[in-house]
Order: sequence, then C-alpha cells, then structure tokens
Amino acid sequence: RDNFADAIDFVGWYANQSNLRSKISKSDAYRQYLAYHEGHGGYNKKSYEKKDWLISIAKKVENKSNTYKSQLSQCRESNSIVIESGRCSNKYFLIFFNSLKAFQNLKGF
Repeated sequence: RDNFADAIDFVGWYANQSNLRSKISKSDAYRQYLAYHEGHGGYNKKSYEKKDWLISIAKKVENKSNTYKSQLSQCRESNSIVIESGRCSNKYFLIFFNSLKAFQNLKGF
C-alpha cells in the first residue's frame, strides 16, 4: 500500500480475477468490493448476505465509484484528470489515469 503503482496493479489484477472466478463486471464496484472482502469463494457462496454492515460499506464504495465515473466523464470533455474534490486538473492522478487506461486494455474491460 505504500507504492501506488503496485497498489493499482493489484486492484486491476484482482478485478480481473473477480471477473474470471465470480463473473463480476470489472466496473461493478459494489460486487468487486464484496468479493475483495469475502474472497472469491465466500462471494460465490454469498457469505455477505447476512452481513448488513458489509453491504452498507459496499454501497458506499459503489456511490463513491459512481461519483468518480461522473467526474471522469466531465473531465474527459476538457482532457483533464479527475481529482477527489470534484475539480478537473492535469496536475493530479496522472499515474492513476495512465494505469486506468492500461487496465481498460485488459480483455473484457
């Protein structure tokens, strides 16, 4: 977690594994989070269904993902990069944006 490049590589790898092992869309933040928390075996057995607190967190992850998707679509129009505050800037998250573009090139993304 100290190295952003390694962390984003792991996220992309895990999303791909979730897609292969559990048939979760790589863009489905809600289910990707549940699979990450429960593991693919637990997710496939639906072990999360009795964990209301976990479902609540997964919904928050989904909401944040939707916020970022919206920000990204607005920034694409101006060829800028999204920053967390909701403003567009080409100074921040350049590594993230380049990594995201690389992950989009993965089969099925």
